[in-house]
Amino acid sequence: MQPQTMPHPVSLVSVAAPADSAFLETWETYLLPLQQAGLITFWSKSQLSVGANQQEQMLAHLDQANYIVFLLSADFFACNICLALMDEGLLRQQQGSTVVIPLLVRPVAWQNSPLGVFTCLP
Repeated sequence: MQPQTMPHPVSLVSVAAPADSAFLETWETYLLPLQQAGLITFWSKSQLSVGANQQEQMLAHLDQANYIVFLLSADFFACNICLALMDEGLLRQQQGSTVVIPLLVRPVAWQNSPLGVFTCLP
């Protein structure tokens, strides 16, 4: 009998506005059982290394991500960093290197954004 091999964990990056940090924390709590089972790894801005360039760290993690989850709210669309990361994520999806998943955390007219072509999770 051959030993069962574990699948390579899926890499997930979550992007949220600073005002939505409580939603991000809750989202990451929901992901913990999947991480503990070795099925996924996840990263967000809350795990930035002190003293390192934030933009470089975020882009490096986007480069490695199989999935990018955008936690949508009015604050997300008011945050220049979130918008820049959204553009990067959409570019990476067009290139076929990642999948973008919008997650609605607070009401906002996201359908009128570049994410409007996606199905949004409530």
